[in-house]
Amino acid sequence: MKFKLNVFITLLLLLFFSCSNNKNKNTKENLKEIKSVVSNEPTDKEITTKNEFDMPEIVNSISYLDIMNTDWSFYLNENDKDTYHFEIDSTYSSFSAEMGETYYGTYSITNDTIYIYQKRGEYDEEFKEGSRHRADKLLYAVIIVNGKLKHQYYKELVGDYWRKNDFEFDKDYLYTKETE
Repeated sequence: MKFKLNVFITLLLLLFFSCSNNKNKNTKENLKEIKSVVSNEPTDKEITTKNEFDMPEIVNSISYLDIMNTDWSFYLNENDKDTYHFEIDSTYSSFSAEMGETYYGTYSITNDTIYIYQKRGEYDEEFKEGSRHRADKLLYAVIIVNGKLKHQYYKELVGDYWRKNDFEFDKDYLYTKETE
């Protein structure tokens, strides 16, 4: 009888600790995901993309040397273009022709993805903190496909957390590297 009671108590303790560890594990995983987004590390490991001919796109691996001190453009029409300029010190600026505004922030590279953290807009200082006219804090995930910059997705800073937006970028919205 005493042996059965000891086995029962041992099993009960194992069950308790395994459930408690799963709860802690889930909490730790959630915190890890939040920290990884803020530190610009990817949480989505697999990216599969196809072009219009259903041929696999060539996703280029990226190094800082590929990006530092470069300019990239997407022409909306003959006269208007969106641009990215990547500096040597991991800062960038981008111009949106549609908005008529330049945005500033930082970037980092992990594996084949450039994470672009939009921190502020050109006109933010003209508006109070919290104004809807200030630029949103955004985190873009961008890859180089067939030699062109391609947006994969972006996340918005909502309060203290990053929320992935469901917006799908047009397949033709590709930035071309400017040559000197």
